[in-house]
Amino acid sequence: MKVTLFLISFLFCLNSIAQDSLKSSIKKYSFVKNEQVENVVYRGLKNPITIYVPNAKLFKANGLGLEKRSENKYYLFPDKGLQTEVKLEITLNNDSIVYESIFFRIKDIRGPIVMINDNDCEGCLIELSRNDLKNATLSMDFADRLLDFEFTIKEFSIIPLSKKRKNIEVIGNTINDEIFNILNKYKKGSRFVILVTKFDHNIKAMICKTAPIEFKIID
Repeated sequence: MKVTLFLISFLFCLNSIAQDSLKSSIKKYSFVKNEQVENVVYRGLKNPITIYVPNAKLFKANGLGLEKRSENKYYLFPDKGLQTEVKLEITLNNDSIVYESIFFRIKDIRGPIVMINDNDCEGCLIELSRNDLKNATLSMDFADRLLDFEFTIKEFSIIPLSKKRKNIEVIGNTINDEIFNILNKYKKGSRFVILVTKFDHNIKAMICKTAPIEFKIID
């Protein structure tokens, strides 16, 4: 009985070693990379993809939502599901053909967030001194900071959370001296909501709005 078990274990080990050797001997010809985030694409965005196949005569790439923009450069616009596949048909220098598949994880993109002096606070309250408010700058970014895109705030509204107070409309992205003098008249503890009403971006997707951000004067 012991001999039989030993033989079964020995054969199983040999089979495992053979499978590992087979996997390690499979050659990969292509180099496929998302230019923003490694092995991840975002739903709702045209993700820039680079595909290189060195030492090959040519290759064909296809996949759901894959769009060629120039040589070796593509956009990948993922749809449903948790992953998407890019398929390659590669013609080598010896005219033989090989096939490869590259998989990317799909993540849902959250809308951009608004920051005051590079501070954000989703769903909570930012506390600012009057000194913090003077010449304070607003900016925008994605909650997932791995995404590298540029936003430019053009206009925003400061909405006082007190009765019979008018909204303060601001051109640009800075609380300048004129706007600060208005805010400086409010007492300690006054609360406001900032809502970005106009902004530009360099993203190949439609982004209509951002979440508001709330702050309180603490002195």
